[in-house]
Amino acid sequence: YTPERAEQVIMLPYSGSSASIIVAKSDNGKVTGVESFSGRKLAVETGTIQEADIQKANEALGKAGKPLIDGRGFRTYAEVMQVMAAGQVDGAYVTGALASYYQRQGKDFFKVALEGLHPTLYALAFKEKETAEPVAKVLNDMDADGSLGKLFKTYGQCVAHGPYGIGIVPKVSDLVCEA
Repeated sequence: YTPERAEQVIMLPYSGSSASIIVAKSDNGKVTGVESFSGRKLAVETGTIQEADIQKANEALGKAGKPLIDGRGFRTYAEVMQVMAAGQVDGAYVTGALASYYQRQGKDFFKVALEGLHPTLYALAFKEKETAEPVAKVLNDMDADGSLGKLFKTYGQCVAHGPYGIGIVPKVSDLVCEA
């Protein structure tokens, strides 16, 4: 969701996500941000905000005379997780939902070192109010009976609790993310 997109189509915000940095289970280093990977390999999906974060951190690290992050870009998050599992990188910068999904699948080659980065709202887009309004009603009903939060928790997805409706935009800070 962005206000600019909401001017082009009818948007119904309902969920969100954030990014996480993961490391090998055996890694005992403290991760306070992307810059913690100075001189180390960090995998990302190309074309993402995570890749831009590495570039920004490298600019600051270079100015400070510190070793740069060896950012490794891959076409998909699946490829990022494969190189992480193979131990070819020191960490990966992925979506929180992806990290949660892999953990629920019993993948134990990593731990989440830092989470909650870049919280972002998701929205459904509609051409017509007549279609959006019944969807908003279903979301409100599911939120009221708790089934929406339960469903989203199953997938490690953040929920933006209602009320839901056209023109109602929750604050990103109101997202509830439970792994």
